[in-house]
Amino acid sequence: TFHDITDRKAAEQELQETERFAQTVVNSLSAQVVVLDANGVVLSVNEAWQRFAQANGGNSQVAQPIGENYFAVLDRSIQAGDESVIEVAEGLRAVLDGRRPSFIHEYPCHSPSELRWFIMRAYPLARARGGLVISHENITERKLDKRRIEALHAIGIAIAENFDLRQTLEVVVNAAVEQLGADAADVLLFNPATDTLEFASGKGFLTERVRAGKLRLGEG
Repeated sequence: TFHDITDRKAAEQELQETERFAQTVVNSLSAQVVVLDANGVVLSVNEAWQRFAQANGGNSQVAQPIGENYFAVLDRSIQAGDESVIEVAEGLRAVLDGRRPSFIHEYPCHSPSELRWFIMRAYPLARARGGLVISHENITERKLDKRRIEALHAIGIAIAENFDLRQTLEVVVNAAVEQLGADAADVLLFNPATDTLEFASGKGFLTERVRAGKLRLGEG
């Protein structure tokens, strides 16, 4: 007995082409994208996800977490004491369960060498079996621009409202430390009477020696 399976083969080929097309579109995105099934199991990730994982020391399981339960990873982080993940886990589950249409969350993800912020967006997967599409987009430049504007605003107010130079310098130092991500910073002012640089304001240094120190020009 012979059965004509031409239509079935054509349908399978069309489905494969549709899946390849969808994956190509997702791979073109700069955001890291992960797709989950209705149980939270990872179905696929895009190339941006893989590149980010590899660039940040992730192993092959992190770069290609197919079959891993996304919520199990979040739950382990919560059990380890990371309370910031609680809101994320609850928001994602609410979207997956249909209790909310989407979930958007901004979060810091700093590395040892740079400050970074990301925005997570989660939407239900448009299919009968359900699921979730989650993207993580780097918004560091936007956040830094906002922080720079806020810092400049604070400095402007300090200059306009304070006649005390040291109070103004304190605002400047705080803004500089925050913007540069530094552990400490000092401002030294030149004293023409003693021909030395003297401490005027600082943040982060814990010793009184720094505050009491004077640097004569031409020395050190």
